[in-house]
Amino acid sequence: MKIALVRGKHLNPFEMQSYYAMPRDAHLTAFGSRTSMHAHYPFTVRRLWSPADITFSNRYAMGILNRILVDAHYLWGLEEKLRGFDIAHTADTYYGFTWQCLQAKRKGYVKKVVATVWENIPFSNEGIGGRRERKQLALQEVDMFLAVSHGAKEALLKEGCDRKKITVVYPGVDVNRFKPHTRAANKPAFFDLLYVGRLVREKGIWILFQAYSRLRKKYPNLKLQFCGQGREEHKLKTLGATVMSSSYDDLPQVYRAADCCVVPSLETPTWREQFGMVLPEAMASGLSIIASNTGSIPEVLGNAGLLVKPASVNTLCSAIEQYIKSSSLRKEYGAKARARAKNLFNAQRVSKKIYGIYQSVLSPP
Repeated sequence: MKIALVRGKHLNPFEMQSYYAMPRDAHLTAFGSRTSMHAHYPFTVRRLWSPADITFSNRYAMGILNRILVDAHYLWGLEEKLRGFDIAHTADTYYGFTWQCLQAKRKGYVKKVVATVWENIPFSNEGIGGRRERKQLALQEVDMFLAVSHGAKEALLKEGCDRKKITVVYPGVDVNRFKPHTRAANKPAFFDLLYVGRLVREKGIWILFQAYSRLRKKYPNLKLQFCGQGREEHKLKTLGATVMSSSYDDLPQVYRAADCCVVPSLETPTWREQFGMVLPEAMASGLSIIASNTGSIPEVLGNAGLLVKPASVNTLCSAIEQYIKSSSLRKEYGAKARARAKNLFNAQRVSKKIYGIYQSVLSPP
């Protein structure tokens, strides 16, 4: 079974760990762009040139190219490179490389096309000319959709996708790497908050920074660590925030050094949290968690953490205080989080589930 994992600029180690435990007869090749996130993968990676390589960090240039090309996430020569593969496994319905996978299927280069779908807002990403048509083509010709949440499944259904072509498959994390750490008995009396993710406004980083600034007046030993990169990084540092960037290999240690992970995502007219890989990572690490009640977060977190109203500094402060004041509450939610991660987001189980879907797609009943 020859599988092409087509992700272009979005090839990353966070998602790919869901494929590491595939059986040996599944021969994986990932197709990324020249500047996709570099990491060590246990399978072959082929990097193709993409317009997104030169414009991704510039929103205005990216917008112009999207209007010219329908979508700038196009991989030069991909169709020809897919010759001989059994399955091209792409992502979402509107990306240029998804359209290319379907063209390769039409030409007989690849047998089947599978698509992982993250988008949980129906009819999103249709404002650019040609995208709606490409999305409709994908809905009709993709052989199986792997929705990362029930919200993503509902979005597909509202867009007209055949229910029989959708399976909900949560992304996985390596629960043997992301695991709890026993805090030293002589640990200083600090309470460490952690944010992991893109440093952009829609992720709620300023709501968190305001809450931290307010609480620190009452709790001088409160600490906040931002881990990530993004447009707001410079401003955060200017205001005295602690910001670090860490490789994915080192991220488990970052979680283990914290007491509480905060995911304060907001909602915009065009975006709401699609899954939040930080959630299963923090859960597997046994952390107490606070997250906004928005998008797919409630589905992912379940009862394994505290949900708060998005964009509310007051409710976020209240939730943080609950954890500061009660070590037993932190321990209770940390245990719930670890159990939920092992049950629902274990990457080894996810790999086996995806492999079974590949088998059913290639050999339908």
